[in-house]
Amino acid sequence: MMFMASDRIAEDLALRFTWGVLRAPPGHEFVLPDSGVSIVDPTPPHPFSGAAFRSSPNAETIMVADPTFVLALVPGPPDWHDKTIEASLVEDFNLRSYAWSDAAYYGRSQKVVADMRALAKRQGARVARYEPNPGRIWITEGEGPEAGEHEFIGYAADGSEVRQRFFVHPEALKGSKPYTGD
Repeated sequence: MMFMASDRIAEDLALRFTWGVLRAPPGHEFVLPDSGVSIVDPTPPHPFSGAAFRSSPNAETIMVADPTFVLALVPGPPDWHDKTIEASLVEDFNLRSYAWSDAAYYGRSQKVVADMRALAKRQGARVARYEPNPGRIWITEGEGPEAGEHEFIGYAADGSEVRQRFFVHPEALKGSKPYTGD
């Protein structure tokens, strides 16, 4: 079942993204997050939006393929680039990898991994900006949300109330059906 829409996803990635092979300059290398990917969206549609391949026109997806190069995807016209990047961008991508790692990140040597950790500790604010937003589960009563902006009101065990606005994109509802208990 998980491959049912893979043809549409592959087509979307091929036709609506600019791809690049970005190479580290000599003396620099990439670290791999245990998640395999890091996605940063500097302009999410809403403050609590998750970062995804196309969460906004400015989303950036980085997949470390090797210590010497990454695959980069950004929404845009279908195009391909292959270039060597500056050391500062390698550092930035490595901080993203660190932020997206759940339990581990990987480098070619212990020195690379130790240097990465030291850099991340010095650059804590940057790492925090790159961390993915935590997942949220919204449970509603009734027929389920319609596309558009909604307000969620939640009540904690201690009696406190939480109010949060959220947005349901029309594309997210395609093919979905409300839960009926079956």
